[in-house]
Amino acid sequence: MHGLTLRQIRAFLVTVELGSIAAAARNLGLTQPAVGQQLRELEAQLRVRLFEKIGTRLQPTPAGQALLEPAREVAASITRLQETGARFRAGDTGHIRLGTGATACIYFLPERLRRVRQAMPGVEIAVSTGNTAPMLQALMEGSLDVAVVTAMPQDVPTSLVAELLFHDPLMALLPRGLAGAMPDALRAEELLAHPLLLHVRGSVTRSLVDRWFLENGHGATPAMEFDSIAAIRELVAAGLGCAIVPGLAARVAHPDLVARPLAPALNRPISLVLRGNQVPDAALRLLLAELRAPA
Repeated sequence: MHGLTLRQIRAFLVTVELGSIAAAARNLGLTQPAVGQQLRELEAQLRVRLFEKIGTRLQPTPAGQALLEPAREVAASITRLQETGARFRAGDTGHIRLGTGATACIYFLPERLRRVRQAMPGVEIAVSTGNTAPMLQALMEGSLDVAVVTAMPQDVPTSLVAELLFHDPLMALLPRGLAGAMPDALRAEELLAHPLLLHVRGSVTRSLVDRWFLENGHGATPAMEFDSIAAIRELVAAGLGCAIVPGLAARVAHPDLVARPLAPALNRPISLVLRGNQVPDAALRLLLAELRAPA
């Protein structure tokens, strides 16, 4: 024997409300035999008699009366379940867990997240920031749904699927008062002639910068290290030195800053990463489309 069904519960509730199987059948769009069968199956499952006939009207027995409120609660819960599922399918609601670096969070994501929220106001987006390795680990463990990280697609674990979004050029960031004496493109030795402000070790971006200096014949010894690109911008603007920062951050206008390209050029890859077995819902599909959209 099968378990209880929503059809049985609805047949019971409508029959109680209307007082006859014929009226319940019309209300539910079913035949009288179909409604009668559902009620008999429900009685067999519960092992109680649900109705008795008083005059021309079916009335719930004491057992049926006692079961009325629990049946209403079950029907309401299932209706809420179905409505919630429908909202998720339509993208009217949802919860997306996005992991990214702090620079992308500040300088790349805001407008894209604004458009997602504008299109789907019921979607909740939780953003976590950090370096690439922990973001990829969280994605593999299922605690993130999507990540935007500094990595080439071929360098991510095989259980993940990655696509390159764009190459972000790393730029020299100079105080405006110093920029007039500097060339249009900065070489390693020209940057090292001034106090150097860099991101802390441990990030992919810092590794790229260290390698760039070594490949150009110099070891970089920064005067100061920070875990915030936004903080580096402000300290360079205050005249404390020069920096190498992602182009996403360098291109944001500031009255006391000037950005110049490096010579030779240095780029960092920005990739979109998902789990290989992931089936995106409507909300995540919209976010992915926004992340892939040109700036």
